[in-house]
Amino acid sequence: MTDKLTIHTTALTLPKLGRVQLAASEIGLCAVALPDFGDHDLRLGAWEQAGFHIRTERRPTLTQASDELAAYVRQQSQTFSVPLDLRFLPLFTSRVLKNLLKVPFGTCITYGDLAKRAGNPAAARAVGGAVGRNPIPIIVPCHRIVASTGIGGFGLGLRCKRVLLAIEKVSFPMSPDESVH
Repeated sequence: MTDKLTIHTTALTLPKLGRVQLAASEIGLCAVALPDFGDHDLRLGAWEQAGFHIRTERRPTLTQASDELAAYVRQQSQTFSVPLDLRFLPLFTSRVLKNLLKVPFGTCITYGDLAKRAGNPAAARAVGGAVGRNPIPIIVPCHRIVASTGIGGFGLGLRCKRVLLAIEKVSFPMSPDESVH
């Protein structure tokens, strides 16, 4: 019988982002959740059902991720070096997210551009799906991917995408449907 894997969790509150929840395995960071933007909590029940032990404790990876996120929000850092654990993702999603990590701070590319970088130029829609399933937003910068016609969508909502892009000094004009609340 094999031992259960352990997922360590912590939460912090950051300016502009509110409550941020982090989860890490022994290998690296595997999830970031932003409940104040309507994101689901870390779905710890699903991790437990999959056979993981859940521990709420500060681990070096979680401390590093917390520190790097705080520096990013304060505009004191443009990069993340926290180790990531993408092994639980489908191969295509993992490949897309690894290419997404190469999109520099303050830069936006289209889904089509990311599809080309991931080695499948005709897969812009599939890339969009993979980006939408990104379990590590901000650190894996899915907010930097835009539609060819403008800002596009965002799983955490356009308000969150605009906050993240503003941290990076990138702005897009408001679309007519955004101005109606």
